[in-house]
Order: sequence, then C-alpha cells, then structure tokens
Amino acid sequence: MRGKRWLALAAAAALAGGAALAADPQDQIDYRQAGMKALGGHMASMAAVVRGKVEHTAHLKVHARALAETATLLLDLFPEGSDLGETNAKPEIWDNWDDFKAKAETLQRESAELARLAEAGDLTAFKQQFGKVGKACKGCHDDYRKEKKKP
Repeated sequence: MRGKRWLALAAAAALAGGAALAADPQDQIDYRQAGMKALGGHMASMAAVVRGKVEHTAHLKVHARALAETATLLLDLFPEGSDLGETNAKPEIWDNWDDFKAKAETLQRESAELARLAEAGDLTAFKQQFGKVGKACKGCHDDYRKEKKKP
C-alpha cells in the first residue's frame, strides 16, 4: 500500500512540475507568434512567385504543403489564458471561440486545397486558390488580431 501511495504522490508531483513549466503565458504567446510568422513567411514567399517577382514555381509545392500542415496546428496555438502578455491576439478569440474555430477550419480547408493544386502543377488554379487562402487569413485577422503598433 505504501508503494502505491508513494507512486501516486510521485505522479502528482511530476504533473505539477510539468504544469509549472507551462505556467508562463508568454511562453505560449511566443510559440504562437513563431507559428503565425511561419504561416506569414510561407504566404509571403508564395506571393512573390504568384506576383511574378521571382520564378521559383517549383517551390510552391513546399510552401503550400508547409502552410497546410502548419494551419492544422492553428487552434492549438490559442489555449485559454494565452491572451495575457504581449500579444496581438484579441480576447474576443476566446469569447467567440466557435466563430474563431470556424475561421481557422476555413483556413485549413483552403490551404489544403492550395497544397493539392500545387502538387497538381495547375498554376492558374493555384493563383485563384491563393487568393482564397489570403481571404481566409484576412477574415480572421480583421476580427481577432489587434492593430499592429506603428513604430
């Protein structure tokens, strides 16, 4: 019996220690911001190709796939309590979670389709779909991202 009690206490202590490591909301915010910058970086790279600024059409597959994969993580980037600290995320995200979730799922669908079109090599359809992905990003940013501070 003593062994089981000790094991239970050890497990509780380990869980509490893990919770303490994740207790700083700014760590989660920093992680989220890195993920959002990754999404933005892939969008910017694809925009340069779509607008004809660079001729790296072969790179579209990699960027579109990475965007689609990263978009699947989106909801995990916004856990409850991560609105405290230095963040551009509006508190309305958590107040209107169902709407935010629907918008994130739209981005996931649209970016998955973008990746499919990139794999197919259909540049004309890709360009049209790229606009839909941009619209999905903007739809969420308009409602749930604070205005960026001007330097």
